[in-house]
Amino acid sequence: KGDVLIETERQFGKTVTLRFEFKPDAKCNNDLFLLGAKFDINKEDIKNLKQDEWNDLEIVAKEGKVAFTCNGQMVRTILATTDRSTLAIRAEFGAMSIRKLRASAAK
Repeated sequence: KGDVLIETERQFGKTVTLRFEFKPDAKCNNDLFLLGAKFDINKEDIKNLKQDEWNDLEIVAKEGKVAFTCNGQMVRTILATTDRSTLAIRAEFGAMSIRKLRASAAK
């Protein structure tokens, strides 16, 4: 509840792939930030979002763009506005659990 920002210690460059699983509740409306791109995690913006179940999220940053794929379906591509940043998660509304966060160099 509220407006809490959780950030990775590690900085990521403009070419990276991040993957993790997340479980949102029915009220989930939280945000991800990477390389200046903001991605909303809520049922309205992610049509194939499964509430109260584990979902797969893949974030691929390369060539100045950040692409977000949920459960194998492309959701959105956003222009990157910085060359380096942390991955930040803003806990805004509703609950969301995250597990198995991993990063690798994008191809």
